[in-house]
Amino acid sequence: MPQAGPPAALSAGPGPDPAAAGVARLVLDRGAAGKAVATAFLARGGRGRFLATAFHNLSGGLTPQERFLGGQPPRPLSFEIHLGGAPVGRFPAYVGGRSLFRVHPDPEVRRGCDVAVLDFGVLEALADEALPGSFLEAVGVNEPCLRPGYGRVADMFLPAGRGVLVLGFPGGRDYAGGPLAVGCALAAAPDPAMPYLPVSGPTDKGCSGAPAVARDFDGYLALGQDGPRRDLAGLAVVDQWLGLYSGRLTRLRVGGEGPATVQIGAVWTAGLVLEIGEAGVPDFLF
Repeated sequence: MPQAGPPAALSAGPGPDPAAAGVARLVLDRGAAGKAVATAFLARGGRGRFLATAFHNLSGGLTPQERFLGGQPPRPLSFEIHLGGAPVGRFPAYVGGRSLFRVHPDPEVRRGCDVAVLDFGVLEALADEALPGSFLEAVGVNEPCLRPGYGRVADMFLPAGRGVLVLGFPGGRDYAGGPLAVGCALAAAPDPAMPYLPVSGPTDKGCSGAPAVARDFDGYLALGQDGPRRDLAGLAVVDQWLGLYSGRLTRLRVGGEGPATVQIGAVWTAGLVLEIGEAGVPDFLF
C-alpha cells in the first residue's frame, strides 16, 4: 500500500491583500484594567494622511454619549501601533489636557459618533523614534493602489445582502501579523441621510476601528443611471471603502431583558470619517 507523503506546501497565492496594507493593530494599555486589542487604518483626507479608529478605543472604553453628553472623563490609556506585525510606536491618548486624536467638529454629531482620527504629523512629533518607513509608505484604504489586477471605485451597487469585509483583529487574533477579513453583509441599503451603514456578521472584540470594504471579482457591479451594470471586466478584484466599523448596535431592551447587543454592527460612512479628517477637533479635558 503506498505511503502518504508529507502535504505539499500551499502556493504563494495572490500576495498581500491591498485592502489590508494599511490596517494597523492597536494594543490598548488600560493600566489596572489590563490590555486589549483594537484596529485602526490609514486613510488620506484634505489635511493629509491620518490613522482612523473608533473613539471608544482611545477614551478607555467610554462611548461618545458617555464622554460628550454625560461629561465623564476619559479613562487613562496609552496605545501601541503595530503594522504587519512590526511595532510603530507607543503613544498616550491625551497630553496636556487635550487628546492626540480629533473627533467630529459638530457637538451634536460628536455625541453619537464613534470615530477618531490621529494625524500623521502628531504621531511623528510625539514618537520616541522616527516612524518606520513601512508605516509611512503603506497605502491607505482610499489611496490609489497600482497593483495589477486590482481596482478601487466609489460607485459600487450596494443593495442589502452585498458582501462586506471588516478587516480587523477579532478576538485579538491576526494572520501572519496582518488582519483577518471577517465576512459580513449589508443589513440594509445605504441611506444618504444616515451617518452609518448596518452590517450583519460574526465580528468580535478587536474589530473596533476596522475598515469596512465591499469587494467584487472580475470587475464589479456599478450603479449606473439606468440601473446596475457590469464594469471593469477583467480586473480580478475591485474594492470600495465603505467606512469604519465601530462595534455592534445596542439592543433596544424591553423591561431590561435580553443581551446588550444584537448581531448588527455599525459602519460609520467613509464620508463621515473624511469629514473628521478634514475638520475634526481635539477633545479637551477642561
